[in-house]
Amino acid sequence: MCGMKLPKYVFAIDAGATNLGLAIYPHSEDACISRPEHLVCLTAEPRNKAKESLAASIIRQCAQLSRSLNHYRQRYRPAFVCAEIPSGGALSASAMRGMACATALLASWCAAHSIDLLPVTPTEIKRLVKRGSVSKDDVSEMLEATYSIRLPRTKAIREHVADAIAAYVVASKKFSAKFHV
Repeated sequence: MCGMKLPKYVFAIDAGATNLGLAIYPHSEDACISRPEHLVCLTAEPRNKAKESLAASIIRQCAQLSRSLNHYRQRYRPAFVCAEIPSGGALSASAMRGMACATALLASWCAAHSIDLLPVTPTEIKRLVKRGSVSKDDVSEMLEATYSIRLPRTKAIREHVADAIAAYVVASKKFSAKFHV
């Protein structure tokens, strides 16, 4: 087996402070959008306000999500990561902090493991639906209709996984040279 290369994968991620949608695709010319190798929503334990400071909670949640990503990195060896990176449309300080944490977590995790990060924006994902105002349900419904994808029924998991798949669709067009093996 000397010289034989193990298959590599593409991680498509919807980055969040306490939840990460993860869709794993083979890194090959014939990877099919409708058939990811694995779909999962990684979740960090919520903050216990009575026992934990906000700073301690953020550190713990980021560490939990990083360890979860490491589990999948060891199994699938990603060639690169494409991710929906929050772009600043937050309406509250809490939401803005969550977006900053999600971005920092993903950027530092990719850097620590020498994995290229290909960012896409929420606006680019919404353009897939091809109309003005777009909800997360609209993105999910478009993916199911266009690519015959069966998404999980649980709303929170469905939304994160759908955004991860949408990140893959957008990135495969935006960074097409990276997707060619």
